[in-house]
Amino acid sequence: MFEIMKVSKSKRWISLILVAAMTFTLLSTVGAAAKSTSDIDGHWAADSLRTWVDKGLLKGYEDGSYKPNRHVTRAEFVALINRSFELKEKADLTFKDVESKSWVYEQVSIAVKAGYVGGLSDELFHPNSIITREDAASMVSNLLELESTSVQNIQNFKDAVSISKSNEEAIAALVQEKIMNGLPDGSFNPQGGLSRAQSVTLLDAALAYEAPVKTYSNAGVYGPEKGNQVIRGNVVISAPGVTLQNVTIKGDVTLTASVGEGDVHFKKVKIEGTTTIQGGGPNSIHFEDSVVVSMLIEKSTGTVRVVVAGASAIEYVLVNSPVKLEESFVTDTGITNVDITKQLPIGSQVELLGHFESVNVMSSKVKVNIPTGSVESLNVQSNGSDNQINVSKEAVIRKLVLDAVTGLLGGGKIESAVINKNATGSKFESKPEKTDGVGAVTPTPTPVTNSNSGTGPVTTPAPTPVPTPAPTPAPTPAPTPAPTQEPTPKPTQEPTQEPTQEPTQEPTQEPTPKPTPEPTPVPTPAPTLVPTPAPTQEPTPKPTPEPTPVPTPVPTPEPTPAPCSIDACKEANIESLSFGDFELQQLDGMDNRTDKIGFDSNIFKYSTKNTLEGPTTIPFNVKKSPLSKINYFVDVNDATSKKFTYYGDYKDDTLNIDVKPGQDVRVSISITSGDGSRSKYYTVVLQKPRTIQEGFKILKSDYYRMDKKWHRSLSLYGGSVNGERVQYTDVIQVFKLGNLSTPLGTQIGISVHMQEEDFEADKGSFYIKVLRDGLVFAEGEYKYDLSPIHLITEDVGIRVAPLTKQELLEAFTQNPWYSDPFRSGTRTYMNVSKLKAKFPTVKYYSTSSEDLYTPRGEYQSSLLTDQVKIDIVPLGFSSTTLSTVSEIVYPDGEHVILTSYHPFSTHESQPKTVHDKVDYIVLYDEQLKVIGYVFVPVVFDEAHVADGYTPTNNWKAKP
Repeated sequence: MFEIMKVSKSKRWISLILVAAMTFTLLSTVGAAAKSTSDIDGHWAADSLRTWVDKGLLKGYEDGSYKPNRHVTRAEFVALINRSFELKEKADLTFKDVESKSWVYEQVSIAVKAGYVGGLSDELFHPNSIITREDAASMVSNLLELESTSVQNIQNFKDAVSISKSNEEAIAALVQEKIMNGLPDGSFNPQGGLSRAQSVTLLDAALAYEAPVKTYSNAGVYGPEKGNQVIRGNVVISAPGVTLQNVTIKGDVTLTASVGEGDVHFKKVKIEGTTTIQGGGPNSIHFEDSVVVSMLIEKSTGTVRVVVAGASAIEYVLVNSPVKLEESFVTDTGITNVDITKQLPIGSQVELLGHFESVNVMSSKVKVNIPTGSVESLNVQSNGSDNQINVSKEAVIRKLVLDAVTGLLGGGKIESAVINKNATGSKFESKPEKTDGVGAVTPTPTPVTNSNSGTGPVTTPAPTPVPTPAPTPAPTPAPTPAPTQEPTPKPTQEPTQEPTQEPTQEPTQEPTPKPTPEPTPVPTPAPTLVPTPAPTQEPTPKPTPEPTPVPTPVPTPEPTPAPCSIDACKEANIESLSFGDFELQQLDGMDNRTDKIGFDSNIFKYSTKNTLEGPTTIPFNVKKSPLSKINYFVDVNDATSKKFTYYGDYKDDTLNIDVKPGQDVRVSISITSGDGSRSKYYTVVLQKPRTIQEGFKILKSDYYRMDKKWHRSLSLYGGSVNGERVQYTDVIQVFKLGNLSTPLGTQIGISVHMQEEDFEADKGSFYIKVLRDGLVFAEGEYKYDLSPIHLITEDVGIRVAPLTKQELLEAFTQNPWYSDPFRSGTRTYMNVSKLKAKFPTVKYYSTSSEDLYTPRGEYQSSLLTDQVKIDIVPLGFSSTTLSTVSEIVYPDGEHVILTSYHPFSTHESQPKTVHDKVDYIVLYDEQLKVIGYVFVPVVFDEAHVADGYTPTNNWKAKP
């Protein structure tokens, strides 16, 4: 059971609904001539009517009038509700008066499926009958899922006795929530018709309705078995064992501490607000085929596990408490961005399993474990310190940026690392393939050549390349036999007046308190490794009789100042930013454009269009706070999606970037205050203006019905067009070529579900329109290709092996960041020699997996050419499945390219079973053309599952 609590909430979902409504003309009307508002002016609903006219929601008639008092039919009213409230799912109809070929059929079938309306009898719907006020009230009340505690509030209507008993509670609920009122004469007129003006005001109130919080306080499954339920308020889950399914939540979701250590499941759920997790245990929160815009991990005690599976996408996760974030056979983008904040308690652990776009560590003295998968960009910010990052040999970090001392453990691969000044002294168990940054240079021991038998001047053969910010804590235990080319890191306060006549017998315990006459501009980062025969006990009485063979080029006029502590050192601000003459469009957290142009220090992501006609060098200029420091990264994506990355320190001069037409360029900037206490990150994306053809693709998902046959579902997915990301508030319309009057499909968001019969052949064309704010933003022909991709059946050196019981135990021991042992696991092997012998041009690959929950022994329908189309969004923008690839960088021979582990199911309600699975490995050549893909069934037996678990043996291979 769930309870309803009335609280206030944000109205941010209203704009989304209004955008949908803007694409619908209220009621069927003929084309209007020049508009006149003569029959609106002075009307009791004039303000609402005029607003709808201005927004294009209400059309006029040929004579220029709007007829606000004209009545609305039942079919017209349900059509208006369906489109403005984004309802799409259909039901089979049996009404005799609704013809299957009529436009009414689809609208009524949607209304019936949504459950807010039924027929006037078992066989008739009366679509052309005027809708009564009480019937309209019933529909809206059902739609908003209103509940009324009493019908007393409708007894004041003069004609209350005329209200049908079946509609009393619905009308009372609308009156209670001030969504619908009576007429000026004190009546409700329940059997009277609903006019155009009344429709406008009723739906205005419904759209503006502040829905109550829906609380699920008892275990159970909530939501329809099929279709989709829309919840327009916030949701609170306060008990373990709750499953939400087939639900779209327009508000926020909170899992309270009352969930305890229990489980909560989300299946085919879309959450448009923020999801806050305050409860759950080590095997707890599961998202399957679900979409979450933002998530906050904030559990007061213990660790929570968040598992993302199937076609799921979580854009942003903010970590304030220990958590295990795990992707399990994800076919969409999974978890994209993770911020580990400074609120994370000291000693906490964060575990990341999967493929993450960016991970930012702002905490101190915590452990980040990456047992498998990859992180495209991992940044340890300067306000974090003494963190430990464990990278297993099965994991990879593409780009690592350290602004604080960090320990990197494990045998995992780090492709490139930037170690900045404040990170000097960071430790690596496995050396990065490429290292840069001022803190990355390892000092070389100074060779000793003493030709003067311990007396006279000494000369250091070569300077040490990188300075230390502070003097050496203890003096050199013995004099260096040769003079130093570069001076000591920090001069003493006063020069020595007299030279030492002979060395002292014991080393000085503290650094020399006075500077040499000419301090060295670049200090030595470490003491000399070979001791002098005898150190000096007292200052030299006289200067050295002969000068140093190579004098210091430029003496430091003053001693090095004390560490920066002034207010200016705490600033990390970009005061201005420009990218040539390009106009910077400010973006929100979902990569959607806002209505603001130009740089704002409080806005962190920008986009602009690559409209170049030829190769150009573009100046990138940044003006920063004086004592702050900037690092930049530049990624260039050309027509074949190869990435070129270069990075470094920004020295307050212009950064010139070479750009060609048809390229995407992403410039990422991190700015850190002089004292290292503050950091900010900015991104500027220059994207090519993709056409409809370049920015869309067809997605396919397969499902196995009880008829033991494969069926497929197709949808059109939008990436970026016209130099901007397709937004969740856009309206996408799909038409047949030559017929732009009736769309095959219309949907708000970034994808449109298509019917199988819409595709007349494997190859064909549609005409697509993207509407934004009621206007056409982009349009054009889209040529799809649903031809199957080659299934590789011969042995090309790719195999997937389940782990034995002993290997599962060893893997758990070797991966201490897992809290539970493994019930099963697999390793995917690639024999590069054998693979390239068969396909010499192979260079890239991608993988995906599917668990078998039902018995079967045949392969699903093939992957489609359109399905693996890439480059539909620029770098830094999230996309959908099969849009990115990994490069084959392994040498000849067999190598493990992927290891997957499945931990124990700790909750008593979880079955102790292990399902067989199938893996897919897609291969690409150097031009990123698909070569084919390998299908690998993986069968588990008793020897390859943990004790206490039973294999289901759902793969029944046919002979």
